[in-house]
Amino acid sequence: MKKSYPFLPGLLLFPLGAIFVVAPVSKLIWATVGLLFLLKLGALIRNIQNSQPLPSGLGWLLYLFFWPGMRPESFCRGPSAKEAVGDRFVTGFLFFTGGILIQLALFFVWDDLNCDLGAYLGLLSFFLLVHLGFSEILFSLVRTSGWPVEPLFQSPLRSSSLREFWGQRWNLAFVDMNKRLFLPLFPKNGNKSFTVFGIFIFSGLLHEVGISYPAKGGWGGPFFYFVLQGFLTWVEPTIPFLKSRESLKKLWIWASLLIPLPFLFPSPFLNSFIIPYFEFGHKALRAMSTKEILYWLVLTCGAGHLLILMASFQVPGKLGWKNEFSRLGRFNQKIFWTYGGYIVFCIVAFALVDLLNTRSLLEINSSSFAISLFVALFWTVRIIVDFSYFKHVDWPQGDIFVIGHTCLTALFSWLALTHWGLVVWQVLRPGV
Repeated sequence: MKKSYPFLPGLLLFPLGAIFVVAPVSKLIWATVGLLFLLKLGALIRNIQNSQPLPSGLGWLLYLFFWPGMRPESFCRGPSAKEAVGDRFVTGFLFFTGGILIQLALFFVWDDLNCDLGAYLGLLSFFLLVHLGFSEILFSLVRTSGWPVEPLFQSPLRSSSLREFWGQRWNLAFVDMNKRLFLPLFPKNGNKSFTVFGIFIFSGLLHEVGISYPAKGGWGGPFFYFVLQGFLTWVEPTIPFLKSRESLKKLWIWASLLIPLPFLFPSPFLNSFIIPYFEFGHKALRAMSTKEILYWLVLTCGAGHLLILMASFQVPGKLGWKNEFSRLGRFNQKIFWTYGGYIVFCIVAFALVDLLNTRSLLEINSSSFAISLFVALFWTVRIIVDFSYFKHVDWPQGDIFVIGHTCLTALFSWLALTHWGLVVWQVLRPGV
């Protein structure tokens, strides 16, 4: 009976939300965030029962309200993990950007797509943006901040079997939750296959709460999906052709995961959340003229220039300029500061132009064209220099520099692309 204590908060509080929450979006928030929070409480109680460490100080807030993982001990202050995570940040950032680009593309062409195709492309965009992108970014930032958290995902695209996918690579917070909360409910000396299959059943029930409940339909689909995954994972080692060729293993894995996907995300869920989301984005874009879109993009560039200035003020301390410049003569030091000052002056001017003269930049005249072209070339050359002249070995070592370099390069690209958009706007001379 004591093993069930961690579930008491959920059993007492979660049904209240099921009764009073009505709107689909509110139901989705309750079913995901609310249930996640209650499961975290269960993990805390399990740690107390097993005399394991609990979060300390700020760790309490981070664990309960910020981090989706299930390990309370990850937020006890201790030695920081030594594994470098900068490359994981870069990978996550690229997937995150890919997800956003797919969503923007879908917003533009939504009316021309088959509804089912568009819905599953939308799911793909969220998969890239959240599961492969944001989760890696969040993990890298929290780990860099000194908390020894574990990855939320572990390169799921590299899985060599279904068992490895579900047990070692996909949604490791969920795997950890199963080990902490559900696995103790099974007999320790019981049949291992039965235990694994039971975990898949629990997963199916939780996904019914997270998918079918907010969608008010599609009941049984998510449960069947995870029962099927449990069965396929169980029979996988007995299939002869999977032992011969690596390509057949990959085909087996992704066919097993993707073909039954309509059971996991049935039509009521797609019609309640995915399709309305992209319809809203499509209508919002159609309601805006090209000039209005450029107006808001230029304003973001003004803010982006200010962010670059904030980053620039940290450079001397982070790169140890005081010690480095002591090796130079006074004249060379003055030349360097003069050049640096002019660059800062240019960026300040760009920020002021973008923020205070946004509408003037959209007017069709030679002055607006020249200013837009100069800013576009300025940042384009900066990007080219970054990729062709600066070398990876030139950069200081450390995750914080990899993360900063990635963010700055992305910001440079945004500034360049937006101002090239202004240049094209000027050249095409659209009707105002």
